[in-house]
Amino acid sequence: MEQLPKNDVKTFKAVSVRDMQANQKPLEKLYAGELRYTDHGNLMVPGAYGNFVMLKSIFGGLEFMSVFLGIAFLVMLASTLMFKVLSNVSQDRQRYQILKMIGTTPSAARVLTIKDVGILFFIPMIIGVLDTVFGLQSFKPIMVDPYIGLGNGLMIVGGVYLLYFVITVFIYQRLVLKK
Repeated sequence: MEQLPKNDVKTFKAVSVRDMQANQKPLEKLYAGELRYTDHGNLMVPGAYGNFVMLKSIFGGLEFMSVFLGIAFLVMLASTLMFKVLSNVSQDRQRYQILKMIGTTPSAARVLTIKDVGILFFIPMIIGVLDTVFGLQSFKPIMVDPYIGLGNGLMIVGGVYLLYFVITVFIYQRLVLKK
């Protein structure tokens, strides 16, 4: 066993915290301070804090990919629904002309177009939201709380979806209800 010189003092610090997420800033400061005295540079951080940093970076990447793919699928779904609605314009125009002949007011026809397009848009959205809410249960074994940020995500998705809906209704009404 190697003997240390008498003037070379080695210390060991052990830190225990109950909630690593809540104490992340002090742990980062401690780790940065320890880096000045150790020579392991940018290698993996040892211990529970190292595992925390590593898992956070992995889940951060997964979160980015999930958001990116979610937006891509949302845009594809909304575009497909828009195409579906607008591809049936010639048939729907005849239906609305018949309604006009039997005395439907223009405002009632506009409300009816909103309901027709709304059914095609919002039933898939409701099913998708329910699937997401119940599907996140499967992530509970690997994540502390898979529902963090769900409300914000649903607001963004709902906003984009509503924008597509409004654009589709506007185009659909101009094509179907034109005089």
